[in-house]
Amino acid sequence: RIAPLPTRLPLPWIAVAGIAMVLAADGHPKAAVAVMVGADAYLRPGEIRGILPEDVVAGRGEVGKAYSFTSLLLNPEHRGVQTKTHQFDDSVIFDSKGREWIGEALMIASKSTLEGQPIFNYQAAKFNTLFRNAGAKIGLGQHDLVPYLLRHTGPSHEYLTKTRSLADIKRRGRWRSDASVRRYEKSSRVMSQLGKLAAPQLAYMRKAEKNLFAVLCRGQTPLPPPPLH
Repeated sequence: RIAPLPTRLPLPWIAVAGIAMVLAADGHPKAAVAVMVGADAYLRPGEIRGILPEDVVAGRGEVGKAYSFTSLLLNPEHRGVQTKTHQFDDSVIFDSKGREWIGEALMIASKSTLEGQPIFNYQAAKFNTLFRNAGAKIGLGQHDLVPYLLRHTGPSHEYLTKTRSLADIKRRGRWRSDASVRRYEKSSRVMSQLGKLAAPQLAYMRKAEKNLFAVLCRGQTPLPPPPLH
């Protein structure tokens, strides 16, 4: 109990896109959306599974650009369930540059779900298995794949690409201490994982990243997983 647990490295963003594409190709499009939502919004697995349709708020572009993005309400006070940091009514806006479509995908998924029911209605063990199996199909089987990696993948990618500052990452992730986000200053370690993958797997991940919007928001046929050998 005294010894610290080893820190799992976040996944490269294209690896998350690859996992999502495999999930869609395997007939689990909502799980694919869950993966992208979790990574973009820095969500814990329990937060992903707890999203209800009424928590998803459509943007109002006619009011102005700042109001045009889909947003997500986390832990609304009327349900009486606090966040890990004992807060209510946290919110996340899907305004990541080039990935605004993830909010649209979440909105589409919410509209196909009855009010009061979880949009991503997966037991934890089932979601873990889907996530791990999808990763194995793109060559990530040697990694300790768990959905909690999504919470760290988004901020790591955004710090690495300089699209958000550490202060912005802290606010988006609802972290209360600076120490919680300093780990992302070492986000370049994530890139070492890409060097272990074969060219076909990397090519698949790049195609997945480019095509996920069309697959999850426009009904395009998903790309089948690549051959591993």
